[in-house]
Amino acid sequence: MAIEDRNIDLLKSIIADAQATAPFERDGYVWAVATQDEFCERLGGWSISKFFRLTSKPPFIREVAKIDGSNKTLLREGEPGPKTAASVAKHMSSLLRRYRDRCRKALIVERDTLACTMTGVPETDALAEVRIEKIDHLLNVLPTLTTGKEFGCLCGLAELWPEGYQIDILKTVLADWSAFMAGEKVAIWAAGDGGEKFFEFASMSVIRAFPQVAVELYVMDRQEQAMELTPELRRLSRYIQK
Repeated sequence: MAIEDRNIDLLKSIIADAQATAPFERDGYVWAVATQDEFCERLGGWSISKFFRLTSKPPFIREVAKIDGSNKTLLREGEPGPKTAASVAKHMSSLLRRYRDRCRKALIVERDTLACTMTGVPETDALAEVRIEKIDHLLNVLPTLTTGKEFGCLCGLAELWPEGYQIDILKTVLADWSAFMAGEKVAIWAAGDGGEKFFEFASMSVIRAFPQVAVELYVMDRQEQAMELTPELRRLSRYIQK
């Protein structure tokens, strides 16, 4: 038997044992639950990377959930369950984290570049100093992880946006945040609500407040790239005519 097959059999055995001795029910399925480190220890000292690689393949289903105040890994064999707003939101959350990581790296590069161009002359350096101060503030307030409130916004967007397009809609917004903000301003003016604000980076609460603007941005982006008006584009276009 190949090493890979032995590893899979061992993993199946560990999952079955945990399901039998300490079953955890969630979304209509019975799971094996433990921390990543606990699973790796039970598997004979596997590395985290090996554990992730093997549990990312069929027939294994892996999820992460906060149980009793700490993050636990859930494992089972079988087919993926139906997509829920929460499961789509988890994918969207990973996109948000990667987006923020890129933003953070870009800010650090900009700050370091500005610092290298300082001349020591106050009149010349004034604008650069203001921007560096602004960057330091942004780095301080830009979350690293998705907050609970933000995840709630993502769940709401997953329910509101066209099914099957939620991930791509968020990708479009994150790729062109300035365009979304322009659409948001139009929406505010049209509603006559006032309260216009500018957000330098994507805000989930703002997107949640203007979900239709995100859909319109996505559809217009698809229309610009299309060679012809396909049935899919006709169907999507109906969402921005509501």
